[in-house]
Amino acid sequence: MDVSRKAIEIVRSKGFKGIVRDVDENGLGLSEDEKYDYILFVEALEHLKYPHKVLIEACKHAKEGVIVTLPNTGYHYWRL
Repeated sequence: MDVSRKAIEIVRSKGFKGIVRDVDENGLGLSEDEKYDYILFVEALEHLKYPHKVLIEACKHAKEGVIVTLPNTGYHYWRL
């Protein structure tokens, strides 16, 4: 799931399922009974206006947990 059509086109070209969705505006869009073992947010939450709303929704659909990664903006290479 990504807001970028181009990113989803690349994902689909590699044989994976991809959905274009603005989760900040529309949420995850999962049905009430749709469950996953894990839900991952890879360097995504820092781009959302209301990340807490998306995390709360994700927790309702994750059986084992929600994994969040954030970029290391303090890394010296990026600061130079």
